[in-house]
Amino acid sequence: MANLYRSRWRGVPLGGPLQRAARFCLAALDGEATTHQIAEYCRPELVYAGRKPSATQIWSHARALRSIGARKSRREAKQWIWRLPATPDATPDE
Repeated sequence: MANLYRSRWRGVPLGGPLQRAARFCLAALDGEATTHQIAEYCRPELVYAGRKPSATQIWSHARALRSIGARKSRREAKQWIWRLPATPDATPDE
């Protein structure tokens, strides 16, 4: 008898391209990055062409950041500073 059970698709294991770019950005910048820095990593073709991401694209960046666990920590001028929360098993720097 054939197996008729189909499991639910749970998405890409490592996340989509925006999630990977956001994770790489925060890792490269010591866990804290501005909205502009995140846009540079998520959409380099726009930033290096001298254009700005649209409101929908910025919303997509924020959704990708929230999905990997990043939170807005504070605001500097017109930009949010995003950071990954400290892991409970991490040792503090001395």
